[in-house]
Amino acid sequence: MFLVKVQVKLKSTVNDPEGQTILEALHRLDHKQIDSLRSGKYFEININGNEEEVAKIVENICDNVITNPLIETYSYEITSKA
Repeated sequence: MFLVKVQVKLKSTVNDPEGQTILEALHRLDHKQIDSLRSGKYFEININGNEEEVAKIVENICDNVITNPLIETYSYEITSKA
């Protein structure tokens, strides 16, 4: 079994209203040293199979289910689960 950690981010050309709202709140809390902030999503997925199969499964679900490829990018890390 493998543990896959997936990070999903908006493409840099896409406006991030959630990130902007959080940044404005941080500035109101006197964290003015923060210049920018972008939000994203994080998933942990347990998958059975060999590492090559797991990579194919992850890429398939990232491309077709958990991301919108028009506005988001993803990266993932596959680790062995003890």
